[in-house]
Amino acid sequence: MAIEINGLPSSSVHQAGDSGKGGEPLEVPAPRTQSTSAGSSDTVSLTQRASQLDQLERSVSSQPVVDTQRVEAIRKAISDGSFEVDPARTADKLIQFESSLDR
Repeated sequence: MAIEINGLPSSSVHQAGDSGKGGEPLEVPAPRTQSTSAGSSDTVSLTQRASQLDQLERSVSSQPVVDTQRVEAIRKAISDGSFEVDPARTADKLIQFESSLDR
Protein backbone atom coordinates (compact mmCIF):
# COMPACT_ATOMS: atom_id res chain seq x y z
CA MET A 1 0.00 0.00 0.00
CA ALA A 2 1.52 3.30 -1.09
CA ILE A 3 1.21 6.40 1.06
CA GLU A 4 1.22 9.74 -0.70
CA ILE A 5 3.06 12.48 1.18
CA ASN A 6 2.17 16.06 0.29
CA GLY A 7 3.70 19.36 1.35
CA LEU A 8 7.38 18.42 1.26
CA PRO A 9 9.74 20.74 -0.58
CA SER A 10 11.02 19.11 -3.75
CA SER A 11 14.64 19.59 -2.67
CA SER A 12 14.18 17.25 0.31
CA VAL A 13 12.84 14.35 -1.75
CA HIS A 14 15.41 12.12 -3.44
CA GLN A 15 14.98 8.95 -5.40
CA ALA A 16 16.68 5.79 -4.19
CA GLY A 17 20.27 5.81 -5.39
CA ASP A 18 20.22 9.56 -6.09
CA SER A 19 23.48 11.17 -5.02
CA GLY A 20 21.81 14.58 -4.83
CA LYS A 21 24.24 16.04 -7.42
CA GLY A 22 21.99 16.60 -10.40
CA GLY A 23 22.11 13.24 -12.10
CA GLU A 24 25.76 12.42 -11.52
CA PRO A 25 26.29 8.71 -10.96
CA LEU A 26 27.02 7.62 -7.44
CA GLU A 27 30.50 6.14 -7.17
CA VAL A 28 30.78 3.06 -5.04
CA PRO A 29 34.25 1.74 -4.25
CA ALA A 30 34.92 -1.81 -5.37
CA PRO A 31 35.08 -4.36 -2.57
CA ARG A 32 38.54 -5.41 -1.52
CA THR A 33 39.40 -9.03 -1.98
CA GLN A 34 42.03 -11.02 -0.21
CA SER A 35 43.98 -13.79 -1.81
CA THR A 36 43.53 -17.12 -0.11
CA SER A 37 45.72 -20.15 -0.21
CA ALA A 38 44.43 -23.17 -2.09
CA GLY A 39 44.18 -25.28 1.09
CA SER A 40 42.05 -22.93 3.19
CA SER A 41 38.30 -23.30 3.50
CA ASP A 42 35.60 -21.21 5.09
CA THR A 43 33.09 -22.70 7.47
CA VAL A 44 29.83 -21.40 8.81
CA SER A 45 28.26 -22.72 11.97
CA LEU A 46 24.76 -21.81 13.03
CA THR A 47 23.58 -21.76 16.59
CA GLN A 48 20.83 -24.10 17.65
CA ARG A 49 18.44 -21.15 17.87
CA ALA A 50 19.23 -20.08 14.30
CA SER A 51 18.61 -23.63 13.11
CA GLN A 52 15.29 -23.70 14.97
CA LEU A 53 14.28 -20.35 13.45
CA ASP A 54 15.15 -21.64 9.99
CA GLN A 55 13.08 -24.77 10.57
CA LEU A 56 10.18 -22.69 11.92
CA GLU A 57 10.33 -20.34 8.94
CA ARG A 58 10.16 -23.26 6.51
CA SER A 59 7.26 -24.77 8.46
CA VAL A 60 5.28 -21.52 8.53
CA SER A 61 5.92 -20.77 4.86
CA SER A 62 4.42 -24.14 3.91
CA GLN A 63 1.14 -23.36 5.72
CA PRO A 64 -1.71 -21.82 3.73
CA VAL A 65 -2.32 -18.12 4.29
CA VAL A 66 -6.10 -18.55 4.37
CA ASP A 67 -8.14 -21.27 6.10
CA THR A 68 -10.17 -22.24 3.05
CA GLN A 69 -12.47 -24.56 5.02
CA ARG A 70 -13.44 -21.73 7.38
CA VAL A 71 -13.99 -19.35 4.46
CA GLU A 72 -16.24 -21.87 2.72
CA ALA A 73 -18.22 -22.52 5.93
CA ILE A 74 -18.80 -18.78 6.44
CA ARG A 75 -19.65 -18.29 2.76
CA LYS A 76 -22.21 -21.12 2.97
CA ALA A 77 -23.71 -19.70 6.19
CA ILE A 78 -24.07 -16.28 4.58
CA SER A 79 -25.67 -17.68 1.44
CA ASP A 80 -28.22 -19.82 3.31
CA GLY A 81 -29.00 -17.05 5.82
CA SER A 82 -27.75 -18.83 8.94
CA PHE A 83 -24.76 -16.53 9.57
CA GLU A 84 -25.31 -14.52 12.73
CA VAL A 85 -23.42 -11.38 13.68
CA ASP A 86 -22.73 -10.79 17.38
CA PRO A 87 -22.74 -6.98 17.67
CA ALA A 88 -21.09 -6.96 21.12
CA ARG A 89 -18.23 -9.18 19.91
CA THR A 90 -17.83 -7.07 16.77
CA ALA A 91 -17.67 -3.88 18.85
CA ASP A 92 -15.13 -5.43 21.24
CA LYS A 93 -12.93 -6.52 18.32
CA LEU A 94 -13.13 -3.05 16.74
CA ILE A 95 -12.10 -1.42 20.03
CA GLN A 96 -9.28 -3.93 20.45
CA PHE A 97 -8.07 -3.23 16.91
CA GLU A 98 -8.23 0.55 17.34
CA SER A 99 -6.36 0.42 20.65
CA SER A 100 -3.62 -1.70 19.07
CA LEU A 101 -3.03 1.08 16.53
CA ASP A 102 -2.09 3.52 19.31
CA ARG A 103 0.85 1.39 20.42
